[in-house]
Amino acid sequence: MRTYFKHVMHIIGLLIISVSSIVLFFGIAEIGTRVYFTVKYKNPFYLHYGFQRTETDQASPTIGSQHKEIQFYDRVKHIKIPLPKDRSYIKAVPGVYRQVYRTKTFDVKINNLGFKGDEFSQDKPEGVIRIFCVGASSTEGLEVGDGSDYPSILEGILTKENPDRKIEVINAGFAGASSGAILDLLRNELLNYQPDLIIFYQGFNNYHSALDGRGQIIKKFQFIPHVYSFLYSKSLLFAAFVEKKSIFLNRVHDKVLIDEILSRYEGDIQDIAEFTDKKDIKLILAKQAIHIDGYQMKHDPLQIQQIESRIETGEPISREDLYYYMHYRTGEVFEDMAKKTHAQVVDINSSLSEYPSESIFVDIVHLKKEGNEVIAQVLSEKINQMID
Repeated sequence: MRTYFKHVMHIIGLLIISVSSIVLFFGIAEIGTRVYFTVKYKNPFYLHYGFQRTETDQASPTIGSQHKEIQFYDRVKHIKIPLPKDRSYIKAVPGVYRQVYRTKTFDVKINNLGFKGDEFSQDKPEGVIRIFCVGASSTEGLEVGDGSDYPSILEGILTKENPDRKIEVINAGFAGASSGAILDLLRNELLNYQPDLIIFYQGFNNYHSALDGRGQIIKKFQFIPHVYSFLYSKSLLFAAFVEKKSIFLNRVHDKVLIDEILSRYEGDIQDIAEFTDKKDIKLILAKQAIHIDGYQMKHDPLQIQQIESRIETGEPISREDLYYYMHYRTGEVFEDMAKKTHAQVVDINSSLSEYPSESIFVDIVHLKKEGNEVIAQVLSEKINQMID
C-alpha cells in the first residue's frame, strides 16, 4: 500500500513539474513577445496588452439606456443600436476620451448626438448645406486627434472656398461599421438631420474579418466556447501566432462565400444609392484607399485576373492576394452603381497612390493626418462641382 502511495505521489509530482515547466515556458515566451513588440513599435501598449480597463454597460442619456453592448476601439466607447430582424448600426458614446494610438496620445471628442466632433443642432438651420461622411474607423479617424480627420479638414476647406455659404461636414464614421450598418444608420437616424449630401467611404470591413485566416483557427476552438476570444484578447503571444498564421499561410478560400460578400455589399450600396435618390440627397461613393505590403495601390488587371483564376480553380492564395482582389471588386461596385443612379464616384485610392505610403498610412487602411488632408482636398473638388 505504501509503495502504491509513493508511486501515485511520484506521478503527481512529475505532472506538477511538467505543467509548471510548460506554464513557465509560455510565461517567459509571453513576456518576451511583449518586450519585443514594445521595443519594435516603441509603444508601451504591448506591455499591458489584454489588461486594459473594460466595461460591460454604460448608458448615454442621449442615445438611450436600452443599448447594452459596448465595444472598444482603444479608448473611445462604441455601442450597437439594435433594430428589428437582427440588424443594427454603430454609434459612439458621448464624452471626451484620452485616445492612445500606437505612440501618440490625444483627445477625441464625441458630441451629445454620438458623432465625433463639435455639437450640431438636430434641426438643420436655414441656408446650411449639411454633409455627412459615413464609413468606419478610417472615417471616424481615431488614429488622429480632433480636427485631423478628413471630415473636419473637409469642412475647413469648403468653408474657405465658399465664404458666402454655411457648410457643415459631420463625421458619421464608426469603428467596425459595415455597409449594412451604414445603410441602417442612414435610414434610421441620419435622415432626421436633413442631409444634403452623403459621402460613403467603406469597403474593407465587409470582407476582411469574414475571409482572413483566423476563421480556420477559430473553428478549432468551437467545442470550447469563449476560449479563443479569451486567449486572443489576453495573450499577445497567442494573438501574434494567430495573425502570423492568418497572414503568411496560403489557403483555399471559399468562392461561394466571396460571391455572397460581394453580392451583399452590392445590395447595400444599391439600397443606399436608391434611398438617397428617392430622398433627393446627393451621394458620393469614395473608393477606399488600402495599402498592402508588396502590392501597388493602383490595380494591375493581369494580377487581378490571375488571383481570380486561382480562386475559381480552388488554388490556395494569401490573405494579401484576397484583400487586393476584394478591394478591386468593391471598387467595381461603385462604378456600376454610378451608371444606374445619380451617385458620383471619387477614386480616393488612386489619389493617395501618388504619395509614398509611409507618409500617409498608419496601417493597411488607417491614415495619418497627411492622408486625411489628401482625401479632404480631393473630395472638396468634387463637392464644389456638385453644389455650384
